[in-house]
Amino acid sequence: MQLRLATLAGLALAACGGAPVAPTMTCLPPTCTPPANIYSVEVVGPSTVGSGEQQSRPLPNDDFNNVALDIESGYFAIGLKAAAVIGGQVTANGAPIAGTVIFTRPSHILGRPDVFYEATLDQAGRYSVVVAPNEGDEKYTVRVQPADPSVYPPTAVTSQITSSRTLDVSVAAGPQLVRLRGVITDTVGGPIGEARVVLRDATTQLDLSTVGVTDETGHFELALPIDAAALSSALLLAVERGDSVRGVLSLGIDLSPTELQQQLIDAALHLTLPPLQAPVHLSFAVLGAAANGVDKPVAGAQVLFRTNLLDPATATALHATHEIEAQTDSEGKVEVDLYPNDVGTRRYAVTIAPPEDSEFQSIETEVAVSLGGVGKPLRLGLRPLVTGRVLDPAGLPLKGAVVQPSFTTLAATSQATSLATTAKTPTANTDADGRFALRVDAGTYALGMIPSA
Repeated sequence: MQLRLATLAGLALAACGGAPVAPTMTCLPPTCTPPANIYSVEVVGPSTVGSGEQQSRPLPNDDFNNVALDIESGYFAIGLKAAAVIGGQVTANGAPIAGTVIFTRPSHILGRPDVFYEATLDQAGRYSVVVAPNEGDEKYTVRVQPADPSVYPPTAVTSQITSSRTLDVSVAAGPQLVRLRGVITDTVGGPIGEARVVLRDATTQLDLSTVGVTDETGHFELALPIDAAALSSALLLAVERGDSVRGVLSLGIDLSPTELQQQLIDAALHLTLPPLQAPVHLSFAVLGAAANGVDKPVAGAQVLFRTNLLDPATATALHATHEIEAQTDSEGKVEVDLYPNDVGTRRYAVTIAPPEDSEFQSIETEVAVSLGGVGKPLRLGLRPLVTGRVLDPAGLPLKGAVVQPSFTTLAATSQATSLATTAKTPTANTDADGRFALRVDAGTYALGMIPSA
């Protein structure tokens, strides 16, 4: 792969003596010299353009007013939109609150994750954020996430933003909230204390209520905006109990808005944890198949184990899972407590993510759990090797440029639930000959470059 880093003239026509206008291909290096901090990337390779085609054309774009490409030279010019500055105050019953404000809209590029902008509220509940204006009928979802989720529930509003403006948000509180109460017990009726409880939208997995914690009697209470549940077609009451050592037991029950309304009237929701066998202690070795064919321990890898505690074939609104994450030690070993099945073995899905600078590939696999002891080794293959060269506008090697791959697919960049499922990519620096080499997990990437200072 050979990439040429080229100064982009079309964004700075003023440097050629003209006024800034929409991007065109009338001014290209080295005819004029635009500001040095504006760059484009040219892929050097055989041309696939027929001789009868035009020499420039507009390109599909996301956050750009205009993109133009000169086919013969490979240079392109991008016209950026004027950003919108949004500011305001977030209050509850007229008083400022602490937290964050997140603006989200769909990406204009098919398959990419949503675009979001985030700002932190100051002591007066004020914020300021710079966003790209909406296009057409598109709107932003503006979500306020309070710093103390046990007091205030999240609040979301929609707004179309075409230019800078003020946007104040009021978080539901007091009489604007309804209460959901319940109790959680084990199979023999004993109370389950210290469990985290929250009501979520089952489709988006976003919290709708405050976060409650069961007391010593197993009781909990949640507060949510009066109309929050009605705006969701499916709801999930999520219960989590555990820690990083024991892992997290998750219990969920599907609810429709009508069922939730009935529970609010009855003021009694009873959840029972499923029966479980005592956990067994297991040790696994995580090994990488090195280029010389000798297994090599993989230290510092994040390993996530996850299983369903209920038979998925059973038609029920109740869900129960166990999830535990640990890191391999210097010898590539990871130790966890897992739950066997009451009959036969229980299968855990395992996700392994080595450090980003590791030569070994992330994998997803399975392990069977019945008795404790030493589990079978978990083996990783080598990551694909990507090599290339970066050249400056004169075709000379560029030393010290940072090459940064990033995922281009929605699956790789969607919200991660753990360190093991968080997408990681390494970086590489070009040498004196402009060459770089890096290993990445198999996938589709956008390759970005940052020139040396």
